[in-house]
Amino acid sequence: MWWCLKKYAALLLLLAPFAHADAPFYEVRDRSGAARLHQTRSPHSPTLARIRSRSFVYSPYPITDGWREVFHRPDQNAGWLPASRLFALDRYPSVAVQTEADGVRCQHNGNAIRISVHPLDYAAEQQHFRRNAQGSLTHYRGKALQGTDGDIPRSQIHAIRITHHGKTRLAPPAQYAHLFNPYFDQPSEFAERTACYYRAADNTLLLITAIGDGAGYADVLFATRQGSLKTVWTMAHPEG
Repeated sequence: MWWCLKKYAALLLLLAPFAHADAPFYEVRDRSGAARLHQTRSPHSPTLARIRSRSFVYSPYPITDGWREVFHRPDQNAGWLPASRLFALDRYPSVAVQTEADGVRCQHNGNAIRISVHPLDYAAEQQHFRRNAQGSLTHYRGKALQGTDGDIPRSQIHAIRITHHGKTRLAPPAQYAHLFNPYFDQPSEFAERTACYYRAADNTLLLITAIGDGAGYADVLFATRQGSLKTVWTMAHPEG
């Protein structure tokens, strides 16, 4: 019964409006070069941080009184920015997501990002996982697990390759090996969760997706520029 419920939840996850609709990542835009992150919805409230223009922030929340509650770092509390200072990444030109046998690929203007996903061989990888006192999985190779509520993951992001003007390199696994459940049953599900955009100003590819096992999910942003994986940002969705 439990596994059937989990499978049903994963189906709802697949059908949910993920990155290709209302992506929750934004770019900061401020004429002064940096925007002030405020503690409350007031320009007179304490400043929590100054966020440089073109930096990314995360917000799954609606606009309230002209402000949006955002996270500027995965490990920091949220603050408030004027909505006018934010540009949704899904407003950039869309780039086609190509489905491959073991993952996805998007490419534009001499740049490409290819993400391979594999079933997880837990028996072979068990030694690299850590559990808490309740027996739930919490860490993999020293990093907090993403995409699982503590159960054994079914799949894993296996490799990310970045191409820039004909040269391809493997991104360091430490950037993404802790990201689990990019799909539940079939690798093709990963493409359904994925969207890609292009920022021409600095020749950056932006790939946005979601990972999860049905009990909860996380939004993920990958940004690649000049042949390197510059950003991997994972945030557990509050409704997951």
